Amino acid sequence: MWRYRNAVHYLVGVIISLSSAVHWTLPPVGFGLFVAYELNEDWHWGDEAYRDLLECCIGFFTATAGLTIWRLLT
Repeated sequence: MWRYRNAVHYLVGVIISLSSAVHWTLPPVGFGLFVAYELNEDWHWGDEAYRDLLECCIGFFTATAGLTIWRLLT
């Protein structure tokens, strides 16, 4: 599972971004829950959660840019 850890964090960011198609409140709530989870994990394990948050943000912004371009072109 650890070798897929980066991909999972990117995927979480993509899912958070795509949840905006359902309701505008879901991305902030989803990101807030993910941050709370990562801070709790960092507090218990000390595994440098900032890297996980960065990967989530990269996935989020990539998916948001793609979604914005798709909505502008259609």
